[in-house]
Amino acid sequence: MSEQEARALFADARKFTQKLSAAGWIADVDTSAYTTTAPTDLFDGNNDNRPLVVGLFGGTGVGKSSLLNKLAGVDIARTGVVRPTSMEITAYLHSDRRIAHLPEGFPVGQFSEHRHNNDIYRDVVWVDMPDFDSEETQNRDQVMQWLPHIDLLLYVVTPERYKDEEGWRLLLEHGYRHGWLFVMNQWDRAVEEQFSDFRSLLVRAGFSDPVIFRTVSNSSAHELDATANLGEFVARLSERKNVLQLDERGWLQRLYTASSSLQKQIDDLNQVQSEGSLQDSYRVHWQDARDAIQSNLDIPFREFSNGFAKNQLDPLRSMVKSLGGPGDAATIGRQIASRAEAEMLWDSWSAVRLTDSLARFHMDSQAHGVPHKKLEMVTAGSVQTATAAVRKQLGSHLDEALVRPGTHYQRVAGKVLGYLCLLLPVAALAWIGYRVVNGFINGVDDESAYVSVNFLVNGLMLAGLAWLVPWGLGRLFIPSVPDSVYAGLQAAVNEGLAEAESDVNAQLQVVAAEKNTLLTEANQLQSALESTCARSTILENPELKKVLMAYPQN
Repeated sequence: MSEQEARALFADARKFTQKLSAAGWIADVDTSAYTTTAPTDLFDGNNDNRPLVVGLFGGTGVGKSSLLNKLAGVDIARTGVVRPTSMEITAYLHSDRRIAHLPEGFPVGQFSEHRHNNDIYRDVVWVDMPDFDSEETQNRDQVMQWLPHIDLLLYVVTPERYKDEEGWRLLLEHGYRHGWLFVMNQWDRAVEEQFSDFRSLLVRAGFSDPVIFRTVSNSSAHELDATANLGEFVARLSERKNVLQLDERGWLQRLYTASSSLQKQIDDLNQVQSEGSLQDSYRVHWQDARDAIQSNLDIPFREFSNGFAKNQLDPLRSMVKSLGGPGDAATIGRQIASRAEAEMLWDSWSAVRLTDSLARFHMDSQAHGVPHKKLEMVTAGSVQTATAAVRKQLGSHLDEALVRPGTHYQRVAGKVLGYLCLLLPVAALAWIGYRVVNGFINGVDDESAYVSVNFLVNGLMLAGLAWLVPWGLGRLFIPSVPDSVYAGLQAAVNEGLAEAESDVNAQLQVVAAEKNTLLTEANQLQSALESTCARSTILENPELKKVLMAYPQN
């Protein structure tokens, strides 16, 4: 597994996770978990020959600086309860080596270099880091900035502080990212039981055969001091093959982490149910809200509609003009003035009721597997869309109700009967006139041909009935303006809410398709991660295996 291949694959995993986050499928991404920072970033040129970066890590007063002085054979780090180096990073490196780039954002003024010509440590850069448990938060920040740049951590403890809680927390959190050596300093004040207990703790943490050195760094010479052995061990680890494998270990850990996160994302995507289930859930909550809104608006709609009763048209004129709509100035004026009033019948309570229904839909996210964040993105703006759609429909349906009241059949029947009110009486009168004229002509030869008074009376009655019957029937078909307005307002709410519901349903269909596409991409990426990790041979190196925490196998 090459570094270039690992970087590219890790970048793909990070981009995919960021895509999921941007699309609302997962929570906001912690970018620190996807950092590509590595020890190689400290150096320029060909990193195939870079040195091993060793960090001295430990709490306050454990003797890190004293240990570094003893390893170097010269005082390069001043010691004491409050020491200048406790607030800065000190690097001890060969004169042939150079740290070209400090961690991003690290203050140059808090970094110092000390050079040597000891060929034993030619390929080692010793880094004395601040006390991680200091009350100064700046110290911990500096430690966290440098940790990604460290190949091998020397975890320094004392017999009194080897169970330090803060140190163990960092060890367990970052243990897989580095090689580890352990130093129990001030061994002259320790007992063997403390060493055994410390080793047991390390085994339980994941080190199968932890390497622990006993050192006495606060005196010039001591028979139990293994500082020299520690230096020789580190020097052996600085061989090029070991540095390359530690590099590989760092990238392997990143890929394992990415694979673990990706597997959880795949599992979450697999939990998402089919689009039908999601839409059914949405439809239930939206329908409940629609029913409640229609019930709440019923009385305001009726009161508003009844305001048009005084503008009801004359029956005959209504029948004649029903297809064209009422044409009196009073009704038209009322129509113009009432459009804004009709639109405002959709009140804030109705919008709140829709918001509540969406909130309950979001709460059902566990039932259909779609993350709450994704549902919020899908339904964002739907209440505003529904409000705009309903108000637009209220104005439009009000115009329609006033211009074309009643149903289509009412208007056609009214139109026909209105014409019959004119045509039938005219036909009856024409027939009567014909009979009168014909009787007068025939009366020249036959006096009995003259029409009688009874005929004239009956004829006029026939003409009256010819008008009265269609007029009477027409009254049954006269469209009621208040009823038309009321029906129009109800239809406006239904159509406006249906329009908003349709928009969300369309987006929910996209969610189902998007989930399938993402799942396919995630499975392909997971296969690539697993294949790359399977080619790693780092744990076949027995010497390195001792300083590495065993990575849990899935």
